[in-house]
Amino acid sequence: MAKKKKEKSPKGNVTKASTPKVATISDAGLNFEKGFWANNLIPGLLLFILAIGLYISSINYGFVLDDKIVYSENDFVSKGFGGIKDIFTTESFTGYFGEQKDLIEGGRYRPLSLASFAVEFALFKVPGKDKNGKEALVGNPKVGHWVNILLYGLTGLLLFRILFLLFPLGEGRPWYLGIAFITALLFVAHPIHSEAVANIKGRDEIMALLGALGALYFSLAYFQKNNFLHFGLAMLTFLLGVFAKENALTFIAVI
Repeated sequence: MAKKKKEKSPKGNVTKASTPKVATISDAGLNFEKGFWANNLIPGLLLFILAIGLYISSINYGFVLDDKIVYSENDFVSKGFGGIKDIFTTESFTGYFGEQKDLIEGGRYRPLSLASFAVEFALFKVPGKDKNGKEALVGNPKVGHWVNILLYGLTGLLLFRILFLLFPLGEGRPWYLGIAFITALLFVAHPIHSEAVANIKGRDEIMALLGALGALYFSLAYFQKNNFLHFGLAMLTFLLGVFAKENALTFIAVI
């Protein structure tokens, strides 16, 4: 059997054979230094402004499709802050039907977006007609659409930040040719997201992805810095994503 060659020190003394180091995330050189957004202000603004520009026309829409189930005709949402307890302790459609109806196996538990609707109702309600056609204070769809657009823009920025960590720019490569910017640009501009953004009810999808991406970001920060604060933030953002919509659970595999 061939023997390993032993390395000699400069003085000629025999030393132990070197052991190869196993690469870890901590060795990857992920750039978590402060000042990222100051150095990437232009691509960040372009992504955020694009998200607003593509969907600003939805501000003039009213409540459509499933909005009445989770917002405009949901009794818990129409209680404002007083309905948040009911939202977090019942199936998501109970506030609309008046009782629990498991339309899918096990029902739906997606309280986070409904809670945000209740807060909007409490703060921005306007005169209108309730589901029985009577004069009443009702939710303001303009505010609902604005919140969706802003959350969508924030999601695009977070995706850009994560991809920049994983695929940093090569030396001398302009930001607009980087994998992070091009991928985030395609994400923001892709028409498949139209329903989630333009339909207020689609906020559960946006919040679920935002929470899952937040969990990924803080997980990378934890593995890099070994700071349990980042671990706690990863758990918190992941929990918020799951509270928005249960399909956020699949991001465990991604992380």
